[in-house]
Amino acid sequence: MTQSSLYKAIKAKKKVRPRMRTQRNLDTTAHALDENTGKRPNSESIWKSLQNGATLTKKSKTFHWKLLHDAHRVGHHWEHTTVSNEFMPCTYCDVNEESMTHILLECGASGQQHVWRLARATWQSTDLPWPHISIGLIMGIMLAEIRSPEGDVLKGPTRLFRILVSEAAYLIWKLRCDWRIGEEGNTAKIHTPSTIEAKWMKIVNTRINHDRILTDSRAYGKKALKRQLVVATWQQILENNRLIDALPDKWLSRSGVLVGIKKLVHHRRGRHR
Repeated sequence: MTQSSLYKAIKAKKKVRPRMRTQRNLDTTAHALDENTGKRPNSESIWKSLQNGATLTKKSKTFHWKLLHDAHRVGHHWEHTTVSNEFMPCTYCDVNEESMTHILLECGASGQQHVWRLARATWQSTDLPWPHISIGLIMGIMLAEIRSPEGDVLKGPTRLFRILVSEAAYLIWKLRCDWRIGEEGNTAKIHTPSTIEAKWMKIVNTRINHDRILTDSRAYGKKALKRQLVVATWQQILENNRLIDALPDKWLSRSGVLVGIKKLVHHRRGRHR
């Protein structure tokens, strides 16, 4: 028996009860995924999903892990401190407790409304319905599925949806921290829609380029992404997608063939999650 296998055996034998807030988040996640896929995953499947492949970036994996564990230091985490009056509420929205749900889906200062509008506009070119975004679906995004009208899982759109939702949630968190901590909550320094859109375009185009690079089997061997999956992920949202139909290998192996995602459609103000 190797040291590694011994450690795994000891770890498997040692039962650790999840924290109450963690278990509540896992239950919320399982319920959201049951609504999305018709299957209710167990806690182990939810945790393991965060480790899979190159769909989530390392920073996004950490963000989602902390989200499931309720480990972000917001809201109730400040309750029994001397600065609770300053850090526990969202004074911009006049909410007593700034929760992650509030930040990601409700706050008027975090940029969430505009980020979700951009994510949905990016998705629009797939001509597929945009699923309802809840805190449970965000936490369990790596198990979310996009299906055809016949009920078949669509691998490309499923991967695209997972990327868009995970990147949107992480961007909202960063925008909130930039404003609340970096700008000390100065309402004059809330991120403008044009700034948010520029950040979003950069994020998505960076992900496209990373995917292209990761298809190089000579450099990444067995860890390389399958070319067909990368094309299926991005094809519908890219500018000049007819070129991908004709020359998919050229797009994957040469930079500059495409300039990035299509210009986004500007929707009317409103709830677009």
